[in-house]
Amino acid sequence: MSTTQKTMKAWQKPTESNVTKTFLSQHLRLKTFATSATNKSAVTVEVKDYNKTPVQSMLVKRPKWQDKEYRDAYMEASIEQGIAWQIRINRSLRGITQSDLASAIGTQQSAISRLEDPTYGAHSLETLVNIAKSFDCALSVKFISFSHLAYESEKLGESDLYAATFMEEMREIYDHQENQQIKHSPVTNCSSSKHIC
Repeated sequence: MSTTQKTMKAWQKPTESNVTKTFLSQHLRLKTFATSATNKSAVTVEVKDYNKTPVQSMLVKRPKWQDKEYRDAYMEASIEQGIAWQIRINRSLRGITQSDLASAIGTQQSAISRLEDPTYGAHSLETLVNIAKSFDCALSVKFISFSHLAYESEKLGESDLYAATFMEEMREIYDHQENQQIKHSPVTNCSSSKHIC
């Protein structure tokens, strides 16, 4: 068995739903973005400061990564499987069928089924960009350190892999602003007709 095959098996499966997600932010609050189409449970997202997490210490927990061949195979497996899981989770949490997504990006349902297969591994950037547009979320492709890969590989729950739509984020911003205005507005409890409180 090759190192790549061993690593594919070593890559973690998505964890249970309703765990928290960490975003790069200075605020700490909980947000509920979507309801799972499969189990009707809300996806709650915790927003906290990413920089306070000691990501480098996560490398110590992965002694196999000292082997470059294993480390590279793990990275490839994390991309192939991670993309498949993200497509499936974001589609299902939006209540979209494979056929609906296929129509939205101009392909067949069988193509979406392949994209959601963790063993497929042939995702093109053009297809991923089209899926991101259909989901109304962003797509980020960037080089990261292995310590950040280790950190991200521990965040595989539904809420970790769910990307809020632009409108969901805007609603959350407006709701937060309204709550702040209500919180800071003066409360009057006047008992006389002259409004002397």
